[in-house]
Amino acid sequence: MRKNRDYTGLERTPASLAWLIKERASVRGLLEKRKKQLTSLPLEICDLLDRMTSLDSVIRLHEVNLEPSAIEGKRTYEARVYPNRRLKPSILRFLKEAKGSPLYTSEVMFSVVKAFGMDVADYSLPQLKEPVRKVLQKLALEGKVVRHHDLVSPTEGRWSMKPFED
Repeated sequence: MRKNRDYTGLERTPASLAWLIKERASVRGLLEKRKKQLTSLPLEICDLLDRMTSLDSVIRLHEVNLEPSAIEGKRTYEARVYPNRRLKPSILRFLKEAKGSPLYTSEVMFSVVKAFGMDVADYSLPQLKEPVRKVLQKLALEGKVVRHHDLVSPTEGRWSMKPFED
């Protein structure tokens, strides 16, 4: 991996420029990854269509009369964004650290992302936010977390730990 001085020719690169170089390298890497996915996608689609055509032919040969196009697609499994069984404890820890001060869902999400050392650029905002929001809702139903917004509120939710009762 090239160093900043390879780009600038300076012994010490200013921090602001170092950040820009790092950010651009990150964006370029993501762009190259997406381009690679884009080129492989048409081949994968053709392979899947061939497999489905073969399966349709075999289904029509079966003794039970069935139209293959009537079979609905199955939703594919999406890998978890956050490590298994670590999201809920992390959320509770960040809410405890806030000492009763309500936090927005996005604040909790970014704290979790930072704690797990994840790169935000690798995911869409809904991919990161939705699991956090669902855990917060479950915690509110369990009575461990207090919701500071209406259920039908169009604004982002605010959450805090339920005060400890003696």
